[in-house]
Amino acid sequence: WLVTEFSIPFSGPNYMLMAVSTTNDPTGTWHQYSFQVSSLPDYPKFSVWQDGYYMGDNNTSGNDIYVFERNAMLTGAPAQVVGFNNPWRPSSVDDFMCVPPVDNDGAFAPAGMPGLFIAFNDDAIGGGTDQLWIYELDVDWTTPANSTFQRVQQVDVQPFNSNFGNNWNNIEQKGVSQRVDAIPQVVMNVPQYRNFGSYQTIVCCHTINMDGVRHAGIRWYELRKTTGTWTIRQSGTYSPDANSRWMGSIRLNGQSEIGLGYSISSTTVYPGIRYTGQTATAYAAGAGTLDLAEQTI
Repeated sequence: WLVTEFSIPFSGPNYMLMAVSTTNDPTGTWHQYSFQVSSLPDYPKFSVWQDGYYMGDNNTSGNDIYVFERNAMLTGAPAQVVGFNNPWRPSSVDDFMCVPPVDNDGAFAPAGMPGLFIAFNDDAIGGGTDQLWIYELDVDWTTPANSTFQRVQQVDVQPFNSNFGNNWNNIEQKGVSQRVDAIPQVVMNVPQYRNFGSYQTIVCCHTINMDGVRHAGIRWYELRKTTGTWTIRQSGTYSPDANSRWMGSIRLNGQSEIGLGYSISSTTVYPGIRYTGQTATAYAAGAGTLDLAEQTI
């Protein structure tokens, strides 16, 4: 088990606090760590990769990309951290931007494969083209100074609009005039990687503005790689009615089924949690259709 928290000092350096359980029992003992970071690591998002715990956070300057030495932390040994100041941060309207790492579920990625991060560019905010941006962090724990972080791909996607304005009052809710934050300009936690041997996959999602005002939907993607580069195998936008759906979380399991959970709200629906998904039959077709009927949690 991995537990993390950041410090908020009145003065002096900022720290990322991390603990790794010594066994699979979270009520047992823990190896505890305190890593100094360059600035307040706001909105930290973590992933597990074979050679590290990877992290992205929300900073407008200074390091916002990190990897922590997982193999050492699993045994309680002294552990290293490597950080980068990402020069390829997408633009946002409210100075909030986190490029999250991609979590490795199931079998590990091939040995030596760099850790992955993913973000999107909205042409209406950052110019250019609506794209997914893929990054690689190649860490060298023997000589940390040799570690590299690069944006390695810019993948064109179907057009979208992620702009809800430069404030946090976005999604309508029933019974009150107060709106809630759409968190619309970051890939939602946690983007997922799987290694199926003959091919590799990434699934991820983010919130988009369906009508240019306050109706939120979820854009989702499945990327695949056999050799060479990542390509989009299927994608879609989930917004079956006038209710807003946002803050999605997507997963692909080992049986070729996709699950997508999310928040829901509108002037007629109190905020809640629902989910949909894609059956193995629809996944095999790869047409971007979520054919599982929506359910309420």
